[in-house]
Amino acid sequence: MKNFYQTFRQVSTVIACMLFLMNSGMAQPCGSQDNTDIYGTGSVWIGYMYQGKNFNAYKGYVNKGSNANSNFDENFGGSTTTATYYTNSCSIQTGSFSARYLLQKTLASGKYLITVGGADGYRFSIDGGATWAINKWNNQSYGITTYTATLSGTYNFVLEYSQNGGSARVSFDMSVTSLLPVKLTSFAAVVSAPAKTQLSWTITEAANFKNFTVQRSTDGISFSNIQIIAAQSSNSNQVQSYTYTDQQAAGNDLYYRLAMTDIDGTVTYSTVIRLQNAATNGIKIYPTLVENNSLYVESGKAMSHAKAIIFDMNGKKLAEQTLENIQGRQSVTLNASVRNGSYIVSVTDGSSLVAKQIIIVK
Repeated sequence: MKNFYQTFRQVSTVIACMLFLMNSGMAQPCGSQDNTDIYGTGSVWIGYMYQGKNFNAYKGYVNKGSNANSNFDENFGGSTTTATYYTNSCSIQTGSFSARYLLQKTLASGKYLITVGGADGYRFSIDGGATWAINKWNNQSYGITTYTATLSGTYNFVLEYSQNGGSARVSFDMSVTSLLPVKLTSFAAVVSAPAKTQLSWTITEAANFKNFTVQRSTDGISFSNIQIIAAQSSNSNQVQSYTYTDQQAAGNDLYYRLAMTDIDGTVTYSTVIRLQNAATNGIKIYPTLVENNSLYVESGKAMSHAKAIIFDMNGKKLAEQTLENIQGRQSVTLNASVRNGSYIVSVTDGSSLVAKQIIIVK
């Protein structure tokens, strides 16, 4: 019996000590087990809450947004200057606090309007806080700031907020102003014959897409329409490949771009390709009938860092070979994987380009 009472007193002492530690503030700190670097996913933010306007004492987290919509408008305690705001762990007292909301968001290609508001300081980033697309980090009454950008892919959104007295409110709203009709994954041009240029490109993520307009320029500024090409499929995530031969590609310098038109009339433009017809500079590739996979490149000027690139007739690159610095004639041995058939060979040094169709005969 004596042993029983001794054990009972020992257990009671332990329990009393635990209660004392908890009541004396020595219990586990609020939110101490939370990893505050984790991003929310889909459309649901994780908001990490801190007592103090400069992220001083972490208290816990909240979730904002929903599975269908990442927009939210948080009015902490209404119009009162101080209120209790609850997290998953401990509460904070408004009047002097801060919050960091994180969301990893995947967006379809499009133009987006993002509106962030706050009273007092607020700032917003799409690259994990490396840069701030919106930065209003000062004491102020509630106001909003907008940011418009063309976005495509996955982004790490960061929305930070700081209150320094007065009312507390932070808001986020994102809307699509227009989806880009397609995602252009490649765009290339080669001289296929004298005064002829072969263009080739691939797309994916077509959404309500209508057509391409191939445009040409001689100065890279003023472009003229030379051909309209209808979409193979208006709505598809599959890769679509296109080619077009410009039969009137005369001149030393030519520039090409694609105007991509959506069904609703939205137009976006590709990057511009500059094609310098190096044939006028005395650069030649021969013979046209190749045996034993050997041909020659002849240049009237020195070419440094030159490359020979082999394309099939659809514009797909098959092989690439680095050449020595050349002036005069140099032999080129084609890749063994190039079989009998018709191909396009281009030689470039970064500023000059010549290409012609050849026949490979083994």
